[in-house]
Amino acid sequence: MQHFFASKNTLVQNLTDSPVTAWSLIHPLVVGATVAEYRAFTVGSDGHFSGFEPLICANDAEAIAQAKRLVDSRDVELWSGDRLVVRLEAETKYDGT
Repeated sequence: MQHFFASKNTLVQNLTDSPVTAWSLIHPLVVGATVAEYRAFTVGSDGHFSGFEPLICANDAEAIAQAKRLVDSRDVELWSGDRLVVRLEAETKYDGT
């Protein structure tokens, strides 16, 4: 992996010869970073999933922080593939009425 510490013009000229993407030009620390895919599932009053929000995060801690913002009146289960990361309980439960 190559890292580029040059002028913006040099970076643009090297785009065809390097793994640099438009995203990494905006966020240079992203080059070479690993991320994981998560799904935050909303749990209905019947205990079944009623929807989900896909999340792309650097690690479990970041994914948990994002999933906590989704907890309202329903529980949220955060999954990474087939691994349950955490179940976040709503303080006040939705009663379906």
